[in-house]
Amino acid sequence: MKLAFLRWNSLHRLTQPAASDLLALVLAFRTVIGPLFLTIFLLHLDPVYAQKQDERNDRPLMGWSSWSQESHLGESWLTEAQILTQSDALRSSGLQQHGWRYINIDSGWQNGYDSYGRPTPDLTKFPNGLAAVVEHIHRNGQKAGIYWTPGVPKEIEASNPPILRTPYNVQDILLVPLTNGNGFRSSYKIDFSKPGAQEYVDSVVGLFASWGFDFIKLDGTTPGSSLPSFTPPGGGAPPPDPDPENLQIDNRADVKAWHDAIEKTNRPILLALSWSLDHGYASWWEKYSNSRRIEFDVECYQCQSTISSWSNVALRFTDLVVWQNDAGPKLGWNDLDSLEVGTGTTGSVPSGLTDDERQSMMTFWSIANAPLYIGDDLTKIDEFGFSLLTNDEVIRINQSGYPGKQVAGGNTPVWAAKAANGSYYVALFNLNDSASAATVNWNDLGFSEPAFVADIWRKKPLGNFAVGFTAVLNPHASALLRVRPHERDQDE
Repeated sequence: MKLAFLRWNSLHRLTQPAASDLLALVLAFRTVIGPLFLTIFLLHLDPVYAQKQDERNDRPLMGWSSWSQESHLGESWLTEAQILTQSDALRSSGLQQHGWRYINIDSGWQNGYDSYGRPTPDLTKFPNGLAAVVEHIHRNGQKAGIYWTPGVPKEIEASNPPILRTPYNVQDILLVPLTNGNGFRSSYKIDFSKPGAQEYVDSVVGLFASWGFDFIKLDGTTPGSSLPSFTPPGGGAPPPDPDPENLQIDNRADVKAWHDAIEKTNRPILLALSWSLDHGYASWWEKYSNSRRIEFDVECYQCQSTISSWSNVALRFTDLVVWQNDAGPKLGWNDLDSLEVGTGTTGSVPSGLTDDERQSMMTFWSIANAPLYIGDDLTKIDEFGFSLLTNDEVIRINQSGYPGKQVAGGNTPVWAAKAANGSYYVALFNLNDSASAATVNWNDLGFSEPAFVADIWRKKPLGNFAVGFTAVLNPHASALLRVRPHERDQDE
Protein backbone atom coordinates (compact mmCIF):
# COMPACT_ATOMS: atom_id res chain seq x y z
CA MET A 1 0.00 0.00 0.00
CA LYS A 2 2.89 2.37 0.73
CA LEU A 3 4.26 1.84 -2.78
CA ALA A 4 0.79 2.39 -4.25
CA PHE A 5 0.55 5.72 -2.42
CA LEU A 6 3.96 6.83 -3.67
CA ARG A 7 3.03 6.02 -7.26
CA TRP A 8 -0.26 7.86 -6.95
CA ASN A 9 1.41 10.83 -5.31
CA SER A 10 3.99 11.04 -8.08
CA LEU A 11 1.17 11.22 -10.62
CA HIS A 12 -0.57 13.88 -8.56
CA ARG A 13 2.58 16.02 -8.46
CA LEU A 14 3.00 16.09 -12.25
CA THR A 15 3.47 19.54 -13.69
CA GLN A 16 0.00 21.00 -14.06
CA PRO A 17 -1.14 20.61 -17.68
CA ALA A 18 -2.51 23.37 -19.77
CA ALA A 19 -6.29 23.58 -19.90
CA SER A 20 -6.31 22.27 -23.46
CA ASP A 21 -4.41 19.15 -22.37
CA LEU A 22 -6.54 18.34 -19.34
CA LEU A 23 -9.19 16.35 -21.18
CA ALA A 24 -6.55 14.25 -22.95
CA LEU A 25 -4.84 13.56 -19.63
CA VAL A 26 -8.11 12.41 -18.06
CA LEU A 27 -8.91 10.18 -21.02
CA ALA A 28 -5.43 8.69 -20.94
CA PHE A 29 -5.77 7.88 -17.26
CA ARG A 30 -9.17 6.25 -17.76
CA THR A 31 -8.15 4.18 -20.79
CA VAL A 32 -4.48 3.37 -20.17
CA ILE A 33 -2.96 4.50 -16.88
CA GLY A 34 -5.98 3.69 -14.73
CA PRO A 35 -6.35 0.03 -15.79
CA LEU A 36 -2.57 -0.41 -15.70
CA PHE A 37 -2.45 1.06 -12.18
CA LEU A 38 -5.27 -1.24 -11.06
CA THR A 39 -3.52 -4.29 -12.52
CA ILE A 40 -0.26 -3.38 -10.80
CA PHE A 41 -2.13 -2.75 -7.57
CA LEU A 42 -3.85 -6.14 -7.58
CA LEU A 43 -1.00 -8.28 -8.85
CA HIS A 44 2.03 -6.60 -7.29
CA LEU A 45 1.16 -4.11 -4.59
CA ASP A 46 -1.21 -6.44 -2.82
CA PRO A 47 0.01 -9.98 -3.58
CA VAL A 48 -2.20 -11.37 -0.82
CA TYR A 49 -5.27 -10.35 -2.80
CA ALA A 50 -4.02 -12.18 -5.89
CA GLN A 51 -3.14 -15.24 -3.82
CA LYS A 52 -6.61 -15.36 -2.35
CA GLN A 53 -8.12 -15.58 -5.81
CA ASP A 54 -5.71 -18.37 -6.80
CA GLU A 55 -5.54 -20.45 -3.66
CA ARG A 56 -8.68 -20.30 -1.55
CA ASN A 57 -10.94 -22.92 -3.11
CA ASP A 58 -9.45 -23.16 -6.56
CA ARG A 59 -7.90 -26.63 -6.20
CA PRO A 60 -7.49 -29.20 -3.41
CA LEU A 61 -4.23 -28.90 -1.52
CA MET A 62 -1.30 -31.28 -1.95
CA GLY A 63 1.26 -31.89 0.75
CA TRP A 64 2.11 -33.88 3.86
CA SER A 65 0.67 -34.23 7.37
CA SER A 66 2.32 -35.40 10.58
CA TRP A 67 -0.62 -37.29 12.10
CA SER A 68 -0.13 -40.69 10.47
CA GLN A 69 3.37 -40.91 11.88
CA GLU A 70 2.18 -39.69 15.28
CA SER A 71 -0.68 -42.18 15.31
CA HIS A 72 1.79 -45.03 14.90
CA LEU A 73 4.82 -43.77 16.82
CA GLY A 74 3.14 -41.48 19.37
CA GLU A 75 2.89 -37.70 19.64
CA SER A 76 6.46 -37.64 20.94
CA TRP A 77 7.49 -38.22 17.31
CA LEU A 78 6.40 -34.67 16.51
CA THR A 79 9.38 -32.35 16.97
CA GLU A 80 10.94 -29.38 15.29
CA ALA A 81 13.69 -31.59 13.91
CA GLN A 82 11.17 -34.01 12.37
CA ILE A 83 9.19 -31.22 10.70
CA LEU A 84 12.32 -29.64 9.25
CA THR A 85 13.42 -33.07 8.01
CA GLN A 86 10.08 -33.69 6.30
CA SER A 87 10.10 -30.22 4.73
CA ASP A 88 13.61 -30.75 3.38
CA ALA A 89 12.69 -34.21 2.11
CA LEU A 90 9.62 -32.88 0.29
CA ARG A 91 11.89 -30.53 -1.60
CA SER A 92 14.93 -32.74 -2.16
CA SER A 93 12.98 -35.87 -3.15
CA GLY A 94 11.45 -34.20 -6.19
CA LEU A 95 7.89 -34.47 -4.88
CA GLN A 96 7.59 -30.70 -4.58
CA GLN A 97 8.23 -30.35 -8.31
CA HIS A 98 5.01 -32.29 -8.90
CA GLY A 99 2.86 -29.95 -6.81
CA TRP A 100 3.28 -31.26 -3.26
CA ARG A 101 3.95 -28.23 -1.05
CA TYR A 102 2.04 -28.21 2.25
CA ILE A 103 3.73 -29.30 5.50
CA ASN A 104 0.96 -29.65 8.08
CA ILE A 105 1.70 -29.93 11.80
CA ASP A 106 -1.06 -31.91 13.50
CA SER A 107 -1.91 -32.47 17.16
CA GLY A 108 0.90 -32.54 19.71
CA TRP A 109 2.67 -29.22 19.06
CA GLN A 110 1.14 -27.32 21.99
CA ASN A 111 1.95 -27.03 25.69
CA GLY A 112 0.43 -24.24 27.78
CA TYR A 113 -1.26 -20.93 27.06
CA ASP A 114 -0.23 -17.32 26.97
CA SER A 115 -1.69 -14.57 29.17
CA TYR A 116 -4.63 -14.21 26.75
CA GLY A 117 -5.62 -17.89 26.77
CA ARG A 118 -4.04 -18.67 23.41
CA PRO A 119 -2.09 -21.90 22.82
CA THR A 120 1.69 -21.81 22.97
CA PRO A 121 4.13 -24.34 21.49
CA ASP A 122 5.88 -27.02 23.48
CA LEU A 123 9.40 -25.59 23.59
CA THR A 124 10.89 -28.95 24.47
CA LYS A 125 9.70 -30.14 21.06
CA PHE A 126 10.02 -26.83 19.20
CA PRO A 127 12.90 -25.02 20.95
CA ASN A 128 13.00 -22.23 18.38
CA GLY A 129 9.25 -21.71 18.34
CA LEU A 130 6.80 -22.29 15.52
CA ALA A 131 7.50 -19.06 13.67
CA ALA A 132 11.06 -20.26 13.01
CA VAL A 133 9.75 -23.62 11.78
CA VAL A 134 7.31 -21.90 9.43
CA GLU A 135 10.09 -19.65 8.15
CA HIS A 136 12.13 -22.74 7.25
CA ILE A 137 9.13 -24.27 5.47
CA HIS A 138 8.56 -21.06 3.54
CA ARG A 139 12.22 -20.84 2.56
CA ASN A 140 11.77 -24.26 1.00
CA GLY A 141 9.00 -22.82 -1.16
CA GLN A 142 6.26 -24.57 0.80
CA LYS A 143 3.16 -23.75 2.85
CA ALA A 144 2.71 -24.51 6.55
CA GLY A 145 -0.32 -25.89 8.38
CA ILE A 146 -1.33 -26.04 12.06
CA TYR A 147 -3.93 -27.88 14.13
CA TRP A 148 -6.47 -26.73 16.72
CA THR A 149 -10.01 -27.46 17.99
CA PRO A 150 -13.19 -25.40 18.56
CA GLY A 151 -14.12 -23.90 21.89
CA VAL A 152 -12.26 -22.57 24.95
CA PRO A 153 -9.86 -25.19 26.34
CA LYS A 154 -11.08 -26.53 29.67
CA GLU A 155 -7.61 -26.01 31.20
CA ILE A 156 -7.96 -22.21 31.11
CA GLU A 157 -11.57 -21.79 32.26
CA ALA A 158 -10.70 -21.56 35.96
CA SER A 159 -7.83 -19.08 35.48
CA ASN A 160 -10.17 -16.92 33.35
CA PRO A 161 -7.56 -15.02 31.28
CA PRO A 162 -8.48 -11.77 29.54
CA ILE A 163 -9.30 -11.74 25.83
CA LEU A 164 -6.83 -9.76 23.78
CA ARG A 165 -7.83 -6.13 23.10
CA THR A 166 -11.20 -6.44 24.87
CA PRO A 167 -12.56 -5.75 28.37
CA TYR A 168 -13.75 -9.37 28.57
CA ASN A 169 -12.42 -12.62 29.99
CA VAL A 170 -12.93 -16.14 28.70
CA GLN A 171 -15.62 -16.94 31.29
CA ASP A 172 -17.67 -14.06 29.84
CA ILE A 173 -18.01 -15.84 26.48
CA LEU A 174 -18.89 -19.36 27.62
CA LEU A 175 -22.31 -20.93 27.22
CA VAL A 176 -24.03 -21.29 30.60
CA PRO A 177 -24.31 -23.86 32.00
CA LEU A 178 -20.89 -25.02 30.87
CA THR A 179 -21.22 -27.34 27.86
CA ASN A 180 -18.71 -29.46 25.97
CA GLY A 181 -17.34 -27.52 23.03
CA ASN A 182 -16.12 -30.10 20.50
CA GLY A 183 -16.24 -33.76 19.59
CA PHE A 184 -13.28 -34.55 21.86
CA ARG A 185 -15.02 -32.97 24.89
CA SER A 186 -11.76 -31.08 25.46
CA SER A 187 -13.19 -27.56 25.53
CA TYR A 188 -16.17 -25.54 26.70
CA LYS A 189 -18.67 -24.24 24.17
CA ILE A 190 -18.50 -20.58 23.20
CA ASP A 191 -21.72 -18.54 23.10
CA PHE A 192 -21.18 -16.38 20.04
CA SER A 193 -24.04 -14.07 20.95
CA LYS A 194 -21.83 -12.70 23.75
CA PRO A 195 -19.40 -9.80 23.26
CA GLY A 196 -15.82 -10.92 23.17
CA ALA A 197 -16.59 -14.34 21.66
CA GLN A 198 -15.57 -13.53 18.09
CA GLU A 199 -12.63 -11.56 19.41
CA TYR A 200 -11.28 -14.60 21.25
CA VAL A 201 -11.27 -16.64 18.03
CA ASP A 202 -9.78 -13.65 16.21
CA SER A 203 -6.94 -13.60 18.73
CA VAL A 204 -6.12 -17.30 18.23
CA VAL A 205 -6.25 -17.09 14.44
CA GLY A 206 -4.27 -13.86 14.58
CA LEU A 207 -1.57 -15.64 16.57
CA PHE A 208 -1.38 -18.47 14.02
CA ALA A 209 -1.23 -15.89 11.22
CA SER A 210 1.57 -14.00 13.00
CA TRP A 211 3.60 -17.22 13.02
CA GLY A 212 3.05 -17.40 9.25
CA PHE A 213 0.69 -20.37 8.92
CA ASP A 214 -1.18 -20.90 5.65
CA PHE A 215 -3.55 -23.68 6.70
CA ILE A 216 -5.60 -24.49 9.81
CA LYS A 217 -7.12 -27.87 10.59
CA LEU A 218 -10.08 -27.48 12.95
CA ASP A 219 -10.57 -30.91 14.48
CA GLY A 220 -13.43 -32.36 16.51
CA THR A 221 -15.94 -30.25 14.58
CA THR A 222 -19.60 -31.14 15.05
CA PRO A 223 -22.23 -32.09 13.93
CA GLY A 224 -20.00 -35.02 13.13
CA SER A 225 -16.78 -36.09 14.88
CA SER A 226 -18.36 -39.09 16.57
CA LEU A 227 -15.90 -41.40 18.25
CA PRO A 228 -16.35 -45.02 17.20
CA SER A 229 -15.96 -47.78 19.74
CA PHE A 230 -12.54 -49.34 19.32
CA THR A 231 -9.82 -50.72 21.54
CA PRO A 232 -6.90 -48.28 21.71
CA PRO A 233 -3.43 -49.54 20.78
CA GLY A 234 -2.00 -51.40 23.77
CA GLY A 235 -5.43 -52.22 25.17
CA GLY A 236 -7.49 -50.26 27.68
CA ALA A 237 -11.04 -49.01 27.72
CA PRO A 238 -12.58 -47.68 24.50
CA PRO A 239 -13.40 -43.97 24.27
CA PRO A 240 -16.90 -42.77 25.14
CA ASP A 241 -19.55 -43.18 22.48
CA PRO A 242 -21.26 -39.77 22.22
CA ASP A 243 -24.47 -38.87 20.44
CA PRO A 244 -23.65 -39.63 16.78
CA GLU A 245 -24.95 -36.25 15.68
CA ASN A 246 -23.37 -34.24 18.50
CA LEU A 247 -26.21 -31.79 18.07
CA GLN A 248 -25.88 -30.64 21.66
CA ILE A 249 -22.46 -29.21 20.75
CA ASP A 250 -23.02 -27.99 17.17
CA ASN A 251 -19.87 -26.13 16.08
CA ARG A 252 -21.42 -24.36 13.12
CA ALA A 253 -21.07 -20.98 14.83
CA ASP A 254 -17.43 -21.81 15.63
CA VAL A 255 -16.72 -22.65 12.00
CA LYS A 256 -18.17 -19.32 10.87
CA ALA A 257 -16.16 -17.52 13.56
CA TRP A 258 -12.92 -19.15 12.41
CA HIS A 259 -13.76 -18.33 8.81
CA ASP A 260 -14.45 -14.70 9.71
CA ALA A 261 -11.28 -14.49 11.78
CA ILE A 262 -9.23 -15.78 8.85
CA GLU A 263 -10.76 -13.13 6.60
CA LYS A 264 -9.59 -10.44 9.01
CA THR A 265 -5.98 -11.57 8.71
CA ASN A 266 -5.98 -10.64 5.01
CA ARG A 267 -3.92 -13.77 4.37
CA PRO A 268 -4.96 -16.74 2.17
CA ILE A 269 -5.24 -19.26 5.03
CA LEU A 270 -7.11 -22.48 4.21
CA LEU A 271 -9.59 -23.85 6.76
CA ALA A 272 -10.08 -27.62 6.86
CA LEU A 273 -12.74 -29.25 9.07
CA SER A 274 -12.39 -32.67 10.69
CA TRP A 275 -13.72 -35.28 11.17
CA SER A 276 -16.66 -37.27 9.75
CA LEU A 277 -18.70 -34.13 9.16
CA ASP A 278 -22.46 -34.50 9.02
CA HIS A 279 -23.67 -34.22 5.42
CA GLY A 280 -26.93 -32.70 6.62
CA TYR A 281 -25.02 -29.46 7.12
CA ALA A 282 -23.00 -29.60 3.90
CA SER A 283 -24.09 -26.14 2.78
CA TRP A 284 -22.63 -24.64 5.97
CA TRP A 285 -19.31 -26.45 5.58
CA GLU A 286 -19.17 -25.39 1.93
CA LYS A 287 -19.80 -21.75 2.78
CA TYR A 288 -17.30 -21.38 5.60
CA SER A 289 -14.47 -23.83 4.94
CA ASN A 290 -12.20 -25.09 2.18
CA SER A 291 -12.56 -28.81 2.90
CA ARG A 292 -14.27 -31.23 5.29
CA ARG A 293 -13.40 -34.75 6.34
CA ILE A 294 -16.21 -37.16 5.52
CA GLU A 295 -15.08 -40.16 7.61
CA PHE A 296 -13.18 -41.19 10.73
CA ASP A 297 -9.38 -41.44 10.57
CA VAL A 298 -7.89 -43.65 7.88
CA GLU A 299 -5.20 -44.73 10.36
CA CYS A 300 -5.70 -48.14 11.95
CA TYR A 301 -5.60 -47.74 15.74
CA GLN A 302 -6.09 -51.46 16.32
CA CYS A 303 -3.09 -52.30 14.14
CA GLN A 304 0.14 -52.75 16.03
CA SER A 305 2.62 -52.70 13.16
CA THR A 306 1.04 -50.76 10.28
CA ILE A 307 -0.32 -47.26 9.83
CA SER A 308 -3.54 -48.18 8.05
CA SER A 309 -5.56 -51.10 6.68
CA TRP A 310 -7.58 -51.80 3.55
CA SER A 311 -10.83 -51.94 5.55
CA ASN A 312 -10.30 -48.34 6.66
CA VAL A 313 -9.58 -47.24 3.11
CA ALA A 314 -12.57 -49.11 1.66
CA LEU A 315 -15.03 -47.22 3.88
CA ARG A 316 -14.50 -44.13 1.73
CA PHE A 317 -15.95 -45.76 -1.40
CA THR A 318 -19.43 -45.82 0.11
CA ASP A 319 -19.08 -42.67 2.23
CA LEU A 320 -18.24 -40.44 -0.71
CA VAL A 321 -21.38 -41.24 -2.66
CA VAL A 322 -23.61 -38.96 -0.57
CA TRP A 323 -21.02 -36.17 -0.85
CA GLN A 324 -20.24 -36.53 -4.56
CA ASN A 325 -22.20 -33.44 -5.62
CA ASP A 326 -20.64 -31.29 -2.90
CA ALA A 327 -17.16 -30.65 -4.25
CA GLY A 328 -15.65 -28.14 -6.62
CA PRO A 329 -13.93 -24.75 -6.75
CA LYS A 330 -17.02 -22.98 -5.38
CA LEU A 331 -17.97 -25.67 -2.85
CA GLY A 332 -14.66 -26.82 -1.40
CA TRP A 333 -13.35 -30.36 -1.29
CA ASN A 334 -14.32 -33.68 0.24
CA ASP A 335 -11.42 -34.77 2.44
CA LEU A 336 -10.84 -38.55 2.50
CA ASP A 337 -7.94 -38.24 5.00
CA SER A 338 -4.21 -38.97 4.64
CA LEU A 339 -2.72 -40.84 1.70
CA GLU A 340 -0.88 -43.93 2.93
CA VAL A 341 0.67 -44.91 -0.40
CA GLY A 342 4.34 -44.07 0.05
CA THR A 343 5.29 -47.37 1.68
CA GLY A 344 3.79 -50.85 1.42
CA THR A 345 3.62 -53.85 3.73
CA THR A 346 7.34 -53.83 4.59
CA GLY A 347 9.78 -51.30 5.99
CA SER A 348 10.18 -49.64 9.38
CA VAL A 349 6.75 -47.93 9.30
CA PRO A 350 4.68 -49.77 6.66
CA SER A 351 1.35 -48.48 5.44
CA GLY A 352 -0.21 -51.92 5.67
CA LEU A 353 -1.47 -51.80 2.09
CA THR A 354 -0.50 -53.96 -0.88
CA ASP A 355 0.71 -52.30 -4.08
CA ASP A 356 -2.73 -52.83 -5.67
CA GLU A 357 -4.39 -51.23 -2.65
CA ARG A 358 -1.97 -48.33 -2.68
CA GLN A 359 -2.74 -47.67 -6.34
CA SER A 360 -6.48 -47.89 -5.66
CA MET A 361 -6.15 -45.38 -2.84
CA MET A 362 -4.28 -42.90 -5.02
CA THR A 363 -6.75 -43.47 -7.85
CA PHE A 364 -9.82 -42.89 -5.70
CA TRP A 365 -8.45 -39.79 -3.96
CA SER A 366 -7.51 -38.38 -7.36
CA ILE A 367 -10.77 -39.03 -9.23
CA ALA A 368 -12.61 -37.50 -6.22
CA ASN A 369 -10.48 -34.33 -6.32
CA ALA A 370 -9.81 -34.95 -2.62
CA PRO A 371 -7.06 -33.06 -0.80
CA LEU A 372 -3.83 -35.05 -1.11
CA TYR A 373 -1.67 -35.09 2.00
CA ILE A 374 0.88 -37.84 2.40
CA GLY A 375 0.98 -39.64 5.74
CA ASP A 376 4.21 -41.54 5.21
CA ASP A 377 7.67 -40.53 6.40
CA LEU A 378 8.96 -38.64 3.35
CA THR A 379 12.47 -39.90 3.92
CA LYS A 380 11.32 -43.50 3.43
CA ILE A 381 9.12 -43.38 0.31
CA ASP A 382 9.79 -46.48 -1.77
CA GLU A 383 10.12 -46.63 -5.55
CA PHE A 384 6.54 -47.74 -6.18
CA GLY A 385 5.17 -45.14 -3.80
CA PHE A 386 7.19 -42.43 -5.52
CA SER A 387 5.82 -43.51 -8.90
CA LEU A 388 2.27 -43.17 -7.57
CA LEU A 389 2.91 -39.75 -6.08
CA THR A 390 4.63 -38.32 -9.17
CA ASN A 391 2.36 -39.46 -12.01
CA ASP A 392 1.57 -36.05 -13.43
CA GLU A 393 -1.55 -37.08 -15.32
CA VAL A 394 -3.04 -38.58 -12.17
CA ILE A 395 -2.19 -35.37 -10.33
CA ARG A 396 -3.84 -33.35 -13.12
CA ILE A 397 -7.02 -35.38 -12.61
CA ASN A 398 -6.96 -34.56 -8.91
CA GLN A 399 -6.31 -30.88 -9.63
CA SER A 400 -8.77 -30.60 -12.52
CA GLY A 401 -11.62 -29.02 -10.58
CA TYR A 402 -13.96 -31.66 -12.04
CA PRO A 403 -14.51 -34.21 -9.25
CA GLY A 404 -15.74 -37.60 -10.36
CA LYS A 405 -19.17 -39.12 -9.77
CA GLN A 406 -20.14 -42.74 -9.28
CA VAL A 407 -21.68 -44.21 -12.44
CA ALA A 408 -21.85 -47.82 -11.21
CA GLY A 409 -22.00 -49.13 -7.66
CA GLY A 410 -21.64 -52.41 -5.81
CA ASN A 411 -18.32 -54.10 -5.11
CA THR A 412 -16.95 -53.16 -8.53
CA PRO A 413 -17.77 -49.45 -8.53
CA VAL A 414 -16.97 -47.11 -11.38
CA TRP A 415 -16.27 -43.40 -10.94
CA ALA A 416 -15.96 -40.97 -13.84
CA ALA A 417 -15.22 -37.32 -14.46
CA LYS A 418 -15.62 -35.39 -17.70
CA ALA A 419 -12.55 -33.35 -18.57
CA ALA A 420 -12.62 -29.86 -20.02
CA ASN A 421 -11.45 -31.15 -23.42
CA GLY A 422 -14.44 -33.49 -23.81
CA SER A 423 -12.67 -36.69 -22.82
CA TYR A 424 -13.47 -38.69 -19.69
CA TYR A 425 -11.42 -40.02 -16.82
CA VAL A 426 -12.79 -43.33 -15.59
CA ALA A 427 -11.72 -45.25 -12.49
CA LEU A 428 -12.66 -48.94 -12.11
CA PHE A 429 -12.34 -50.64 -8.72
CA ASN A 430 -12.60 -54.14 -7.32
CA LEU A 431 -13.51 -54.11 -3.62
CA ASN A 432 -13.87 -57.89 -3.53
CA ASP A 433 -11.36 -60.23 -1.93
CA SER A 434 -11.03 -62.18 -5.19
CA ALA A 435 -10.36 -61.20 -8.80
CA SER A 436 -13.42 -59.64 -10.42
CA ALA A 437 -14.45 -57.87 -13.61
CA ALA A 438 -15.38 -54.18 -13.51
CA THR A 439 -17.20 -52.61 -16.46
CA VAL A 440 -17.95 -49.11 -17.65
CA ASN A 441 -20.58 -48.63 -20.36
CA TRP A 442 -20.32 -45.60 -22.60
CA ASN A 443 -24.01 -44.83 -22.20
CA ASP A 444 -23.37 -44.42 -18.45
CA LEU A 445 -20.99 -41.62 -19.40
CA GLY A 446 -23.54 -39.95 -21.62
CA PHE A 447 -22.49 -41.02 -25.11
CA SER A 448 -23.05 -44.04 -27.37
CA GLU A 449 -20.40 -43.86 -30.09
CA PRO A 450 -17.14 -45.84 -29.97
CA ALA A 451 -14.30 -44.43 -27.90
CA PHE A 452 -10.55 -44.74 -27.65
CA VAL A 453 -9.19 -45.92 -24.29
CA ALA A 454 -5.76 -45.46 -22.69
CA ASP A 455 -4.48 -46.86 -19.39
CA ILE A 456 -3.13 -43.93 -17.37
CA TRP A 457 -1.15 -45.85 -14.78
CA ARG A 458 0.54 -48.08 -17.34
CA LYS A 459 0.82 -45.18 -19.83
CA LYS A 460 -0.42 -47.49 -22.53
CA PRO A 461 -3.02 -47.10 -25.33
CA LEU A 462 -5.61 -49.91 -25.23
CA GLY A 463 -7.50 -49.25 -28.47
CA ASN A 464 -11.02 -48.48 -29.65
CA PHE A 465 -14.04 -49.98 -27.90
CA ALA A 466 -17.58 -49.91 -29.26
CA VAL A 467 -19.91 -49.76 -26.25
CA GLY A 468 -17.77 -49.92 -23.11
CA PHE A 469 -14.73 -51.37 -21.44
CA THR A 470 -14.18 -54.25 -18.98
CA ALA A 471 -11.11 -54.95 -16.88
CA VAL A 472 -10.48 -58.02 -14.74
CA LEU A 473 -8.92 -56.68 -11.57
CA ASN A 474 -7.04 -58.32 -8.75
CA PRO A 475 -8.51 -58.12 -5.23
CA HIS A 476 -8.71 -54.45 -4.14
CA ALA A 477 -7.11 -53.35 -7.42
CA SER A 478 -8.09 -50.58 -9.82
CA ALA A 479 -7.69 -49.21 -13.32
CA LEU A 480 -7.59 -45.57 -14.33
CA LEU A 481 -8.56 -44.81 -17.92
CA ARG A 482 -8.65 -41.91 -20.32
CA VAL A 483 -11.65 -42.29 -22.63
CA ARG A 484 -12.10 -40.18 -25.76
CA PRO A 485 -15.26 -40.55 -27.84
CA HIS A 486 -15.07 -40.32 -31.65
CA GLU A 487 -11.33 -40.24 -32.16
CA ARG A 488 -8.05 -41.95 -31.39
CA ASP A 489 -6.05 -40.72 -28.43
CA GLN A 490 -3.87 -37.89 -29.69
CA ASP A 491 -1.17 -38.69 -27.11
CA GLU A 492 -0.55 -42.33 -28.11
